[in-house]
Amino acid sequence: MKNLLYNADFELWTYPNTGPDGWTFTGVGSRWISREPSFVKTGNYASKLWCGAASGDYSYIYANVHSQYNIDYLRGRTFKLGGWVWCDTASKAYIALTDNIIQNHIFNTVANTWQWVETQPKTIINSADIFRVQIVVQSRTESGGHTAYFDGLVLLEGCWVPQTPYDFEDVEFRLGPTSATSIVLYPDEGMELGKYLMHNTQRAADGHLYGYEFGTYHKSSIPVQFMPSSDAAIVNSWWESQAKLLLFVTSGPVTAVHSCMIMGETCPMSQISKPYDDRFKGVIPLEGY
Repeated sequence: MKNLLYNADFELWTYPNTGPDGWTFTGVGSRWISREPSFVKTGNYASKLWCGAASGDYSYIYANVHSQYNIDYLRGRTFKLGGWVWCDTASKAYIALTDNIIQNHIFNTVANTWQWVETQPKTIINSADIFRVQIVVQSRTESGGHTAYFDGLVLLEGCWVPQTPYDFEDVEFRLGPTSATSIVLYPDEGMELGKYLMHNTQRAADGHLYGYEFGTYHKSSIPVQFMPSSDAAIVNSWWESQAKLLLFVTSGPVTAVHSCMIMGETCPMSQISKPYDDRFKGVIPLEGY
C-alpha cells in the first residue's frame, strides 16, 4: 500500500523557511513556517507553523494531489488522511481533504500533546478540478498567536489509514465468516483496499450531461504468497460457496471490519510448483455487500 501524499513526513526542504518540498505555504495575517529539527514525531523534521493573534489570522500549507495523479483518475474514488498534530491550544490546528466543494477536516482536541488525528473518508466529486491536502493553524479571537507542529501524514485510497510510523508487519489482516473462524492473511506487494462510488451519466435531449450517484461499495485486492494448503482450501471453499465474509484490519488497538465476498471467475488460490508444492499463491478479490 502506497502513501499517495508526496513528502508526507516533511523530510525534504529545499528552502527551510518557505515550506517543505511539494507543499505551498499561504494564509492570512501574521504567519510563518519553518523546518523543525528537534521537536518531531517521526523522522528528522516536522513542519512548524505559527499564526498571529488577530481574529481571522491563519497559517497553512497545502499539497495538490491532482498534480501527482490525473484528476480523472481521482474522481469518484474515496480517500482518507491521517497525521500527527501538536498545538499549544486545543481546536486550533487541523488536517483536511478538500475538492472544489466539500472539505473534510479534523481538529486537534488536546493541547501541548502529539495527537494522531484522522479525517472522515472523502469521495471526490465527479465535477472536481482539484484534490488537495491542507494543514492549518488558526487564531480566531484569542490573545496571542498559536504554534502547531505537523508530522507523519499518510493518505490512502479507501476508508482506513495506519498510524505512522507504520510497518505493515504490525498490521493484521484476517478474513472469515466471524472473528473466531477467520484466518490470517499475509499480503504481498500490490495490495489495494478501496471504496468505490457507483454512478452513471446520461445526456439529456438538450445536450446537458447529468451524473447520478447511487451508493458506494468496498472493493479490495489482496495478493498472497506461500499460503498453507489448509488455509488455501478454506479460501477456495469460501469462493466456491459465495460465503459472506468479514475482513478484519487491525492496527494497534483499532480494528476496522468490512463485510465482503470473494469475487472473480476463477478459484483464487493455486498450488505453487516444487519445492514449495505444499504452499499456495493467488490474489483474493473482495467486494462489499
